[in-house]
Parts: sequence; structure tokens; C-alpha cells
Amino acid sequence: MILASEKYSGPARPGGFTLVEVMVAVSIVAIGLTGILTTINGMANSSAYLRDKTLANWVAQNHIVALRLDSDWPEIGKSTDDIEMAGQEWRVAAEVSATPVEKLRRIDVSVSYSDTPDDPLVVIAAFVGEPGAAAPVAGWREGARLNSNRPGTNRDPDEDNESTDREP
Repeated sequence: MILASEKYSGPARPGGFTLVEVMVAVSIVAIGLTGILTTINGMANSSAYLRDKTLANWVAQNHIVALRLDSDWPEIGKSTDDIEMAGQEWRVAAEVSATPVEKLRRIDVSVSYSDTPDDPLVVIAAFVGEPGAAAPVAGWREGARLNSNRPGTNRDPDEDNESTDREP
């Protein structure tokens, strides 16, 4: 028997979520996972790019060392070579140019993927002295006056240094 003070509220609703609530929850999870996967993908791409950039740097340095160790002085001009390192084909382009110092040459080495030679990953500049040239190379001091506005730079090593002792 139902008392007058009790109101009838209809059939009892079973516990659980409605279809709308489930759809909203799944949508929120999908948006969150999309953001996480995008971030992970970006990190993986960055890691691969940095790995390739490091390998390209090693390829360029190896090429420079090979030129330095060669008994022949590199001829002025451009050259390209395809090499394989770490399972990747690389295009190495080197440009040798003269410098104001007679027995010194500048080498600009750029390394790119073999399939995209016009898009270098790394460009390194180095200098190579003529094999058998006396060190230090005569005439190097004329070009060393670039930082002459900074105190204490490019001093003549033959000059006597002033005492650095200070009175209290």
C-alpha cells in the first residue's frame, strides 16, 4: 500500500551510462590519443633527422680527414662522390679553394642524401696545409687580425708580457 506522503517516481532506473555519455567519453579519449600520437610521431621524426644529421657530419669529417691524410695536395675545384655509411647512401660534394696563405687551402664539404643532392644536411669548412709545409705556415699572422678590437687577442708572442702582479 502506498502512503499519501510517498510519491510515485516511476520504474527504478538501472545504473550505468547512456549512449550519449559513452560517445562523449570515447570522443574525448580519441582527441587525447590523437594529440599524444602526433607528439610521438614528431619526436620520432626529430630523432631520425638528428641521427641522419650526425651521420652526415661524420661522413663530412671522414672526407676531410681523408683529404688531410692524402699524400697529394687537393686540387682547386669541385668534386662529388657517393658513399655508403650506416646503411645509407650519401652524396659528398667538396669544393677546394685557394686562400690568401700560399700553402693553405680551404675545403667546403657538403653531405646530403644521394636522392636529394641539392638539399645538404651538413656543410663543413676545413683547411688543409700543403704536405711537408713548415708549421706554422708563413704569412698566417697577416690574416689573424680579425679580433684586434678585443683586448688581449692577437698579441705578438715575441713581445714581453707585463707583470700581472698587483699591489694591494
